[in-house]
Amino acid sequence: MNQKLIPGVVLAGGMAICALGWLALPSLQTAQATVDQQAGVELERARRILHAYSHGLTYKSLLLERLAEFEVDIDLDNADELLEEFADDYQQIHEARWASYQPYDFDGVDIDPRQARAKYGNLPAQARKGIQARRKLLQANDSGLADALAAVRSALDITAGDTTSRSHAEANRLKGVILAQQAATDRLEAMMLRRQALPLRRELATLGRIAAAFGEGGGEAPGSSGTAVLTERLGATNRMLDGKAAALTEVDRKIDDLESRLTAARGRADAARQAIHELTRRGIDFSRGDGAEAFQAALSAQDRVFRTADAEARALEFGTLPNARIDDSGDYLTGKYMESGSAAGLTVEPGLSHFRHDRAVLAREVELGRAAVDGFHADIERIEGLAEALKAEGQLKRRRASEARARAGEAFTELNRLESEAFSVEDDALALLDQAVRAFSEAAQGATAWINAGSEASQGLGPESRDRSADYMQSQCGWMTGHIKAQQADAQIQKAWILYTRFADQSRTAAALTAHAGPLGLNEADDEAEAAKATEAHDAAVEQVAQAVRLLERSHRDTGRHWTFVAQSAAINELMARLGHPEYTADAIEAYRAALANRAEDDPATRPFKARLEALTSRK
Repeated sequence: MNQKLIPGVVLAGGMAICALGWLALPSLQTAQATVDQQAGVELERARRILHAYSHGLTYKSLLLERLAEFEVDIDLDNADELLEEFADDYQQIHEARWASYQPYDFDGVDIDPRQARAKYGNLPAQARKGIQARRKLLQANDSGLADALAAVRSALDITAGDTTSRSHAEANRLKGVILAQQAATDRLEAMMLRRQALPLRRELATLGRIAAAFGEGGGEAPGSSGTAVLTERLGATNRMLDGKAAALTEVDRKIDDLESRLTAARGRADAARQAIHELTRRGIDFSRGDGAEAFQAALSAQDRVFRTADAEARALEFGTLPNARIDDSGDYLTGKYMESGSAAGLTVEPGLSHFRHDRAVLAREVELGRAAVDGFHADIERIEGLAEALKAEGQLKRRRASEARARAGEAFTELNRLESEAFSVEDDALALLDQAVRAFSEAAQGATAWINAGSEASQGLGPESRDRSADYMQSQCGWMTGHIKAQQADAQIQKAWILYTRFADQSRTAAALTAHAGPLGLNEADDEAEAAKATEAHDAAVEQVAQAVRLLERSHRDTGRHWTFVAQSAAINELMARLGHPEYTADAIEAYRAALANRAEDDPATRPFKARLEALTSRK
């Protein structure tokens, strides 16, 4: 061969080999690098979709759906009438926004941007156009998470030879983030349902109090029993009054009899006294031989008449003991009156003074009795005058109790429907969070394997080579595992918050049914079942908290106790306090303070934790 041709052949051969190497370069790459490269493309697509996603728009979309369910016009069917009233306000707001966000028109020939002008003609058409744009924006936002998740799953489905992306750390982590966000959307929807149920639960309590107040005995007119009592008392008073009046009549008869007899006795005594005075004035008639005897006989006769009449008058006025005699002593000053040999149980014949006293007492009793009778008549008349009003009030109470029971049945049915829907949506959220927890777990395992691979590859490197080694830098990324575990713990805490909400609402429902199901006649209500659901949710939430705490403890070690993880543990303590364990409140306050220590006052990331700390300290 011509020696001069050898260099040319070598050069041509070298060029051919280089060309073949260039064409075969993809196949010469490692399978893992190929998988990582293709997965990175899908993950970047997912990140861009997530960057455009807005949780606020999701909330708005859910809210509009709820408003539509209540027949609220959210699409502005009657725009002309509405905008005729608010045209000036619309123009003012639109001008302010136009000044802040001036749009540009790029339709020029040389792509020369020209500032567009605000237009205010045909406002109804503009409003409808805006509504259509809003609807498209909401639809695109609603599908964003699904599109991002599809991209992540595509990233996880990549294979190259025997190598697969199933354990790709970032892909699994991003998958967990998307699933957790989808769960957050479901949780938001469930919260809306539970907020709709809140006034129904309050309404049940109000209706229960109404039914309890008006249900039993509320239908009878209170006046009927009151009138019966007064009528009974009136009858007893009349009977008593009749007896007192008869007794008063009898006493008056006795007083009249005694007064007439007393007048007669006093008349005889006065006549005898006058006769004695006249005899004494005339003296003895000495013209007669028996003048002294006659004078004595006449004087003795008048004295007997006087004493008999005076004794009778005193007996008639003050009374006497007709059957009593002085004891054997015969001493009228110190002796005792005896009747049948005993000083006890003497027969008393009352006198005029006694009957006059009795008459005064009886007269007062009759006067008071008549006043009482008049009062009873007045009260009965007043109550009977109110009978119709009381009857109408009783009918109103019966009607209100009946209406309360009827409305309670409707409210209870609606409450059950809303709680069942919320329960179902929460179950979907819990299932998504379970998937997110598994995705984060796989991501943590993938990150650990990646870090270990770097550590193995950098074994035996010297200090200078190690500092320049990508493998060594890869081995020092243990913080990645810590953050992924923290995200896994956060997903479990989200599950615990959902279960706490369920626990709180079921507890309130059980309490409402225990207190008011009986008066409301809600026979199908089962407060024990509601309480059992609450207990089940409580126990499940506590278990999720325990798992999250174990994860956080490991992530703290990997990340050097980052302040956000301290705040996360404070939130866990707060949740435990809400689950009925108030002893965790002090731990939550201490953890929040520790997390916020040495943080800038104007750091926006600390605002929610400051708000929670203030709420806890104010409650304490």
